[in-house]
Amino acid sequence: MNIHIIGISGLAGQETIKLLGERSFPVSSLKVFGFKKSVGTTIHDPKFGSLEILDQSQISADDIKNCDLVFLATPPASSNILVNQYNRINPKCFIIDYSSSFRLHDNIPLVVPEINSNTISSEKRVIANPNCTTIQLVLSIAPLIGQYSIQQIVVTTFQSASGGGKEGIEMLLTQTASYFNQENRPNRPNTETEYAFNNIPEIGSFYDAFTTHEENQIFKESQKILDQFDLPIAVTAVKVPTMYCHCESIYLELENPFKLDQITDSYQSYPGIKFYPDNDMPFQNHLRGSDWVHISRLRNNPYSQRSLSLWSVTDNLRKGSALNAVQIAECILPLF
Repeated sequence: MNIHIIGISGLAGQETIKLLGERSFPVSSLKVFGFKKSVGTTIHDPKFGSLEILDQSQISADDIKNCDLVFLATPPASSNILVNQYNRINPKCFIIDYSSSFRLHDNIPLVVPEINSNTISSEKRVIANPNCTTIQLVLSIAPLIGQYSIQQIVVTTFQSASGGGKEGIEMLLTQTASYFNQENRPNRPNTETEYAFNNIPEIGSFYDAFTTHEENQIFKESQKILDQFDLPIAVTAVKVPTMYCHCESIYLELENPFKLDQITDSYQSYPGIKFYPDNDMPFQNHLRGSDWVHISRLRNNPYSQRSLSLWSVTDNLRKGSALNAVQIAECILPLF
């Protein structure tokens, strides 16, 4: 299979090429593209060897005609241009887009393979990769879908610096060093700049008077993936000063009372989930590079026989992004 990865300079693009090798994805040729500042540099991969980064603004028509599958780890503006370009020149090429541009389009599948791989078909060549926290949320509750009627979801996300890419990590490292060196410490934190030792309940600009764009994405994307557009989901998205992996505190109300041991059994056997019984629990600083959504602290509410709480942790660059995209590509393989 002839594959392009566009956005190779970013964390998600780099994780994608690593996963293609780790999972022995069938690659006959691989080309990687980035922004101008990285063009001409070489990346070295244990599976694919040395690859020169090409200019994503100068992709030739011949390259596109020969491409079977492209991973777009690019911002929304770039994705809009590239999707139109690939569609126009090579309508048979499958496109997996990581940006928010196409996620809520009615005719474009938004896919978490463990849940709705059935929406992938040869007729729909553009597939959207969901928001990292959306993937984590829907997979965290997936064992309940079809067995229990969920009446309401309340989720608080705790999102690490890597969610903001290399810039987010650099900001956290720089500010942490400055903090300990007593440098440039403002008297009053600013949510846009003061990241170290600070929890910021605002990710992205505000969608309306009360909800940020990040929260709105999680809410609407989850409804689409679960095919439950009337499901009430309340989201608070928080940026926290950790490096990798996102956490979510999830509260659910079910229609009827339940037995916790039956729900536990569902979690222990569900694909993509690693379940921690009793008081065992995962910590995010140990889970960088893990492919699982880690579920712990599963418990019912002593004041309600219909409510359930749990704690979820996943590597936002793996299952929250690149791994989910590569799993989508694996679902596409039978269509060739």
